[in-house]
Amino acid sequence: MSVGSENLPQFALVGGKGTGKSSLLESLVGKDFLPRGATRAPLVLNLRKSDCQEQGIFLHRPGEKIHDFSRIREEIANRTVILAGLVRLSLDCQPDNFVEQTKSTIMEYISKEETIILAVTAEGLVMSQALEQAMMVDPEGARTIGVITKLDRAQDIAMAELDNKVVPLKWGHVGVVLRSEAVKCWKY
Repeated sequence: MSVGSENLPQFALVGGKGTGKSSLLESLVGKDFLPRGATRAPLVLNLRKSDCQEQGIFLHRPGEKIHDFSRIREEIANRTVILAGLVRLSLDCQPDNFVEQTKSTIMEYISKEETIILAVTAEGLVMSQALEQAMMVDPEGARTIGVITKLDRAQDIAMAELDNKVVPLKWGHVGVVLRSEAVKCWKY
C-alpha cells in the first residue's frame, strides 16, 4: 500500500501579522530556519527526515531537496521579496485579488480533514481571524488547537481562554512565550 504525502497529517498555522507564527513553527520543528522580521510570503514547505537526513522541499521547487537549513531561510527570504507578502491590503505590484488568493490558499489547506489547525493569536482567540477561519472548516473544533502567543503581554485575557470554556476546542488551548525568552508553555 502506498501512502501519498497528501494523506499524511499536517499542521497549518493560521494567524494574523505579528502573532508569532514563525517563532512557533521554529519551536515545533526544533530548527532555526526562518528569516527574522516579517515572513509575509505564503509558502508551502515540506520538512522531512529521510534516511536519517533532514530535508526541506518547497512546493514551488518540486523535487529539489534542500538539506541546509540556512538555504531554506534564504529561499524564504527571497520568495518574501518576490511575493511581497501576506497582507490585508493589496500592494501595487500584486494582483488585484491578492487578498482573496491568499485566503483561498489558506482555506484550501485547512479544509483538508487530515490537517491539524493551529489558530494562532497574540491577543486571545475570541475575536481572532485565525479562529474564525478555523471554525469555517472545523465548526466543532475537533482538529483545531488554539495557540495564544506572547502570553507575557496578554496574560489577563489569555488566562480566561486557556481553561477551554470561552471557546471550547477538542484539543484545548496552549499559551506560549517565544523567542524573546526561553519557550514557556501553559496548558490547562
